[in-house]
Amino acid sequence: EGGGIGGGGEPAGNGVGGPSNTSDQVLKVRTLTDFDMPIIKPTREEPDAEKKARQVIEQLKEVIDMRGYAKVSELYQSVSRSPVLTDEYYGWRDLSTAKAVPLGDGRYLVQMPKAEYVR
Repeated sequence: EGGGIGGGGEPAGNGVGGPSNTSDQVLKVRTLTDFDMPIIKPTREEPDAEKKARQVIEQLKEVIDMRGYAKVSELYQSVSRSPVLTDEYYGWRDLSTAKAVPLGDGRYLVQMPKAEYVR
């Protein structure tokens, strides 16, 4: 569950548009292994949402091959979403279980494994 992003993009949780209470935001940040997974929508520029979702995953796999890990911030940036500071510290070393999941209306969820501390 989470907000949609990609294409026109809709804001989602993870401290972006989240609770106004700072302590609530810190609590959410400290449990960052659960984060909002992007939903890719078809757009005029990118009508094939499945292809875009698969490209996002492949780009992150390439980063892992080069550096050893990919960050949550890189996932969000690849779908034109602004990351928060802690997204720099969490990510993945293995994306073998990541996949593009159809939502039945032309949109695709970029389903990622649980994030871990990578820095």
